[in-house]
Amino acid sequence: MTIPTPMGCAACGIERRDHGRQHTKAAGWHTWQQPSQQQIKDRMLARRATRLFVASLLDGVNEWKTQGAATAEATLRELENQLYAEDPSDRADAYLALRAMEGEPDAS
Repeated sequence: MTIPTPMGCAACGIERRDHGRQHTKAAGWHTWQQPSQQQIKDRMLARRATRLFVASLLDGVNEWKTQGAATAEATLRELENQLYAEDPSDRADAYLALRAMEGEPDAS
């Protein structure tokens, strides 16, 4: 659902310059109608809320990316440390896990 511009038609939300004659179920065929002050205010508040919501989503995604990169780096370091472990089975497991992380085929 798109939020109509604040000065869009009262019946359908389309801007005046693009409106012409439009049809909606509620208003039928109509020309552009001046929105009420309350419609303008509600549309402005809806646009602001949408912008804030999108900004918070982007902040969350960026935070997730940062944490995910740090976690992947820690896992990689842990596997690299296991490569130098004294137990040969630990080295083999770490080698296969590193190859799988790098996306090499038949790493298992």
